[in-house]
Amino acid sequence: CWDAHKMMGLPLICSAFLVKQPEVLAKVCAHGNVAHYLFHESSKEHDLGRYSLQCGRRNDALKLWLAWRECGDAGWASLVEDYVSLADHLQARVDDHTNLEMMSSRVWTNVCFRYVPRKDVDLNEINSELRLRIMQNADFMVSRSNIGEDVVIRSVISNPGITTSTLDAFIDEVLRIGNDIEQGLPRETAY
Repeated sequence: CWDAHKMMGLPLICSAFLVKQPEVLAKVCAHGNVAHYLFHESSKEHDLGRYSLQCGRRNDALKLWLAWRECGDAGWASLVEDYVSLADHLQARVDDHTNLEMMSSRVWTNVCFRYVPRKDVDLNEINSELRLRIMQNADFMVSRSNIGEDVVIRSVISNPGITTSTLDAFIDEVLRIGNDIEQGLPRETAY
């Protein structure tokens, strides 16, 4: 299965399940034989919903086809290469700060790091709170994840509107909010 929503920025319901043998797809999508309320004999020949995991959602691939037609192979390649360069930039910014720590090798455009305060505190607690405050500010969309027992800030670069300036502002906000948490400033008055 391949999800064009993630890296290509297409609408959420736009994935492809590619098979070499159509009979395999017919077996996987056998619901077409039992969902009589959706499928009617008169349209059996032309009803692509019978070969879709989502039954009646037959034209989801059209979004991908139109987008690919607009951007072309070179356009998509350039976009993905830009995302990888931006992830390199974000990792470099994390590596530049003593209060930030990469928590794994960068994988694709995923950058997992955490804020490391100057004093001895619960790193999982501070990074959970940090992510919560970032989301409450609504300037950046970032997820939280775990690597082993460690809570990490997980940034995934997959938006064509992101620039190095965006990532620089994101790191500045992480450092500012992390410092506010270290200073004991409550969430309500810190922003």
